[in-house]
Amino acid sequence: MTIGLNSPGTGWVAFGIGDEMEGSTMIMGGVADNSPYCADLVGLTFWEHVEDTTQGGEDNILECDAKEDESSTTLEFILPFNSSDTLDPVIEQGKVYNMFLGNHRGSDSITTQHTGRSDVFSVYLRPPALNVETILTLQVPDSVEHGHNFTIFIELKELKDQTKVLENVPVIFFMETQFDLLELDEVLTDSTGKANITYSNPHLENERTFGAKSREQIKIQSGEVLAYMSNEITKIIDFLPGEEEEEPYYRELSRQAILVAFWTAGVVIWGSFTYSIWGMIEIFRDRNSRDSDEEDDQTRGED
Repeated sequence: MTIGLNSPGTGWVAFGIGDEMEGSTMIMGGVADNSPYCADLVGLTFWEHVEDTTQGGEDNILECDAKEDESSTTLEFILPFNSSDTLDPVIEQGKVYNMFLGNHRGSDSITTQHTGRSDVFSVYLRPPALNVETILTLQVPDSVEHGHNFTIFIELKELKDQTKVLENVPVIFFMETQFDLLELDEVLTDSTGKANITYSNPHLENERTFGAKSREQIKIQSGEVLAYMSNEITKIIDFLPGEEEEEPYYRELSRQAILVAFWTAGVVIWGSFTYSIWGMIEIFRDRNSRDSDEEDDQTRGED
C-alpha cells in the first residue's frame, strides 16, 4: 500500500490506521537535518505513541521518502498488506478501514504533541479493477449551413458485448480549435446508452472537427470492480456559406429615413442659399432705383 501525504509546516506528518489513537498503527515521518525519516509506531493512551520495536514488534516500512520547502512537508511510504507483525492490522482489498492524520508545524520530534489532526475517516480499499473496453459511435451531419443549429448524437456500449449499453457515464462533447479542445458540454448517457447536444455558431466556416469522449467509469457489479475505459471519436463537419438574408424591414426604414433627411437638408440649404442671392439682388435693385431717382431730382432742379 503506497501512501502520500502533504502537510502545512516543516514538522512531522503522521498517518494512522484505527478507530482511535490507542492500539492504532501509526507511521510518522518528515525531514530532519536535511534527511528523510519514517517511524513505525503503535498508539498508546492519552495521545502517546512509541516505536513498534519497543513493544515487541518490528519496523515494517518497506520504503520511505520525504521532502519539504518553506511552508510544507511531503511524506511518501510503502507498507505491506500483511506484515505478520501482531501490532499491525492485516489489510485486505475490498474492505473499509478507519484512518486519521496528524502533523506538527515546526517540530520533527516524534514525542512532541501534534499541532493539528483530522477526525477519523473511512477508506474503502478497492480491489484491482477489471478493464472493460468501450465503443463510442457518433452521428453528426456531413455539412451544415452557415449559422444553423445541428445535433451531435452518441451511443456508448461495451466493445465485447455490444448489446450492453453503458448508463450514467459522463460524456464530453467538444470542438477542435487551433489552440486546444473547446468543451461544449458534458452529458450523462441515458438508459439506452445515448446522449446528445444541439449546437450553433454563426461564425464557423469551412471544415471543423467535432467529437465526444467518455470518462472512465468505475462500477461494482456482482462483487467485481469494473473500469469502463474511456473512448473518443471525432468527425469533420463542413460549414457551408448560407444564403444572403433579406435586409430586415427596420434597416430599409432607416435607409429611407436617411435619404429623406439628406434631401430635406439639401432643400433647406439650397433654399437658404437661393433666398440669400435673391435678397442681395433686391438690395442692389433698390439701391440702383434710389440712385436713379436722385439723379432725376437733380436734373429737374437744374432746369
